[in-house]
Amino acid sequence: MLALWMRERTGQGQKVNTSLLQAAVAMQSVNLVLAEDDPTVHQSTAIPGYLHYRCGDGVYINVAAIWDPHFARLLKLLDLEHLLDDPRIADPFLRDEFRDEVTPIFEEVFKTKTSAQWLELFHKADIAGGPVLERSQVFFEPQIVENNMMVSIAHPKAGRTRMFETP
Repeated sequence: MLALWMRERTGQGQKVNTSLLQAAVAMQSVNLVLAEDDPTVHQSTAIPGYLHYRCGDGVYINVAAIWDPHFARLLKLLDLEHLLDDPRIADPFLRDEFRDEVTPIFEEVFKTKTSAQWLELFHKADIAGGPVLERSQVFFEPQIVENNMMVSIAHPKAGRTRMFETP
C-alpha cells in the first residue's frame, strides 16, 4: 500500500517483494519468537488447515480441497469416490456435519503413504496441500531462511532471539 501511495504522490514506482509463505508466516508472527538459549519445547494447540492428516511417516499434511471439483479429486485420489453419493458430503455447506464420520476414514487412508508421497500425488492431481511444520521448524525452513524472513536480535534478558522480520 505504501508503494502505491508513493506512486500516487510522486509518480515513481517501487519494487515490492513478497510471497504467500511470507504472508502466512506474518499472520502468525506473534507466536513466532524463539529465544535461542531457551530449552523449553513449545507445543502448538491446533493444527492449521481445513483438513490435516498424519501420514505414514508421522508428518502431518494440510489439505485445502474445499470447492467441489477439488474435493471430488481428493476423494478420487483417496479411492473414496463412493462418498460423493452421500448428500451430506456432496454439499460443501453440510460437509462439517459429516466430518466426525469421514475423518477416521481419511485418517486411515493417509497413514498408507508418507507425506512426500501424498504431496507428490496432490501435485499431480492439482490438489492444494503442504506439510504442516512444527513451530520449531518454521524458524529454519529453507524458504524462510533464504528470503530473510527471520532476524536474530540480542534481547537484554533472553539473549539471542529469532523473530519474524517486518514483512
